[in-house]
Amino acid sequence: MSFHDVIKAANLFDKANVVGYESELVNRYRNGVEVPDEKVLRVYVSKKLPVSALSYKNMVPVTLDGAYTDVVQIDVQSILNDPFPPEFRQQAHSTLQAGISIAHVKVTAGTLAAAVRGVKGRPDAGTQYILSNNHVLSNSVSVIASDRAKEGDTITQPGPADIERVLHRGVEPNDLAARLARFIPFDPSRPNKVDAAIATPTRLALDGATIGFEEINYLEGVADPEVGQVVRKSGRTTGVTKGQIVGISGAFKISYPGNINVGDITVEFHDQIV
Repeated sequence: MSFHDVIKAANLFDKANVVGYESELVNRYRNGVEVPDEKVLRVYVSKKLPVSALSYKNMVPVTLDGAYTDVVQIDVQSILNDPFPPEFRQQAHSTLQAGISIAHVKVTAGTLAAAVRGVKGRPDAGTQYILSNNHVLSNSVSVIASDRAKEGDTITQPGPADIERVLHRGVEPNDLAARLARFIPFDPSRPNKVDAAIATPTRLALDGATIGFEEINYLEGVADPEVGQVVRKSGRTTGVTKGQIVGISGAFKISYPGNINVGDITVEFHDQIV
């Protein structure tokens, strides 16, 4: 029986505060320090509570399939000196760079993650795109055929919700910032790997530029994640935050808000960086 089957049988996702788990044995964390010689099944929670504050049905078992469990709270540490407040990130920008508001015309708003290029060996090698989440750049969360995204759809900057809330108007032709190029659809019936989409910019996009990361002017490439690496992100709402990788085989269930035609959709992801 795989760890995923063990977890499913234990109904861990039904327990309060449980948000995910590692799908392979990993090192135990004790007092915030990794213990290399103790292999455990790590369970992630939004908030770690004392046993006295939990009902029996919400307690994570001490062992699962012969392996000890280790309950770890997921924390995010904010960088305090971010000079760019959400109001700035959610304004209209003449050039596209990571950390600003963007979205599909039928979505609310999200964050532009990066300007990227097609890889060598592909027909689009060297072609510039902007990268963000599937649920930001496409509308594939919708199960209504007429609502679903398609290649060439309008991507606005800022996102439609910020155009209304910050700019106090509706979407106009000049808000066009990109055209949807490709996205990986969600499949609620099985584990997914990524929440990602790319679009072709229609205005200047700055390779590697990220609001709040002034010392980084370009992307040097990609690298495999490693436990212990310090990472940062620049978000439309959260600003610049940092954290440390504690796992690379995480499994999570994410709930995406629906619309007037359909309720929330829950999608399971495996092999996630935590």
